[in-house]
Amino acid sequence: MKYGLLNFFVLFLLLAGCEKNKTPLSVETPNYTSHDFEWTADTLAPPDAFQVFMYDIWGTDENNVWCVGHSDLSAYQIWHWDGETWKNVKPDITGERPSYAEIFGFAENDFWIVGTAGYQGYVLHYDGSWERIDNNDLQHCYSIWGTSSQNLFIGSRHGLIYQYNGEHFIPYETGRNILITTIWGLKSGEIFAIGVNNENQPVEPPIRYLYKYAQDKFLLVDSLIVTSPGDQTIGMDLWGTDMNNLYSPTGDGLTKYVNGAWVTQFYATLYRIFGSSSHNIFTGGYSDKVYHFNGIDWAEVYSGNEVIGGIWGMWCTENYVFVIQHPEYFTRILKGKIK
Repeated sequence: MKYGLLNFFVLFLLLAGCEKNKTPLSVETPNYTSHDFEWTADTLAPPDAFQVFMYDIWGTDENNVWCVGHSDLSAYQIWHWDGETWKNVKPDITGERPSYAEIFGFAENDFWIVGTAGYQGYVLHYDGSWERIDNNDLQHCYSIWGTSSQNLFIGSRHGLIYQYNGEHFIPYETGRNILITTIWGLKSGEIFAIGVNNENQPVEPPIRYLYKYAQDKFLLVDSLIVTSPGDQTIGMDLWGTDMNNLYSPTGDGLTKYVNGAWVTQFYATLYRIFGSSSHNIFTGGYSDKVYHFNGIDWAEVYSGNEVIGGIWGMWCTENYVFVIQHPEYFTRILKGKIK
């Protein structure tokens, strides 16, 4: 089972028991998109598999979407949506079987998948055919972001972040024994990474670290010792377009970076976020609820009481959103289309 699953279970235990106002906070900006969606869902539950847990999702448009994760059978760890059906894909690559954590890309024939294989990291590239790139010499890989296939950043364990320049992996050390769970860059050029000390618990209290890439190194710019759910300002995920639109779901709510401080937008159990623009953002977490920002306010746009495993990943265009849910031992892909 992938390490990320254990990490989130630890997070859920820390977040229990805090009751607050869960009404989303209005934001006074022009209205650009609607909160009105129609929803369909597909379940990834092949009869010969015991479990299919997808963790991340990415695509180029609503007819070309990929999701990745873990299954007891290697044939069901990568799936592709062609606009009609989800089909499992198994790369023809020899070696130790991987488990995937995240996917990120730039074009239909240019995307990357990271994960783990035994005690090593695993980096897979698709350019029309599959190729493993990591040369078996990386630590476990949990997160990925980049501007091109010649400028990638990959989050690992032991506080390591690798930069891939198209030929080599350059390691950056944060100096802390943490998992780099999220890397995200802004259009304005800033690159951020979030690290958590899940591997050190329960010896240490939960701590989250926010790093910023500058001068060829990742510098610590903020940190948080989590003493109670209400104290959280830095989450385990990050998304934004610029410094005026930078968000982090904390597990207890959603915060936005405003004038040098993290300001809570609303309270809910959230840990995933993604958007296509500053006026089309989705977030969700350890429930089946999906929240949407349309340029004016946040609203709950989906809630289905039959799903108990929460939301594990999301990706969107201006008119569609795809959401990963885990009902019991399988994956359901929820698709929303704006009306």
